[in-house]
Amino acid sequence: MYRGLLIALVFSISNAYAGDVYESYTSLLGFKLEKTNLHKIINKLGHTTIRHTGDAANSYYGICYVSKENNISVYFESGEMGGNEHTLLSFRVKNKVEKAHECGILKVNS
Repeated sequence: MYRGLLIALVFSISNAYAGDVYESYTSLLGFKLEKTNLHKIINKLGHTTIRHTGDAANSYYGICYVSKENNISVYFESGEMGGNEHTLLSFRVKNKVEKAHECGILKVNS
């Protein structure tokens, strides 16, 4: 009986902790997945171009910013499931400045 209770307690503690960790992976620079859109990000971080490729299930909308001082590229992405508002569905950070001429400038204090 105690063994079953102990196992249940361990799993309930693990789940609570996993929820806290999950939250740290669902936002970047204050922009939370599925809670904001690409236009709101542009309004806060500054001008950049929304790039679009594909259609229907292969549709991709994305914006990027670079920080040459920190040598990073940041990508905010949407797609078909993001709807006409281009809801934020994913983000990526690369430890390398890529396509700087196509991206907005990410200010270090943003």
